[in-house]
Amino acid sequence: MTSYKVKKSGSSYNIVEIIDNVHYIVAQSSNKDVAYRLSSHLNLGGGFDGATPTFFITPPVKLINKDAEVC
Repeated sequence: MTSYKVKKSGSSYNIVEIIDNVHYIVAQSSNKDVAYRLSSHLNLGGGFDGATPTFFITPPVKLINKDAEVC
């Protein structure tokens, strides 16, 4: 199963999917609680059952700094 995490970027919260140590932004929210609920839902198998299809994350696919602040 894929791991989803919330990472803060400026005033927004990115929900990132981690595949083979590459972080892809799959959703973004300005509301922290919404971001965490979505991340939790995805980690429990919601949405695409733990594997986001590539058409959903491209274009654009953003590689984000893995050293960014993790919430």
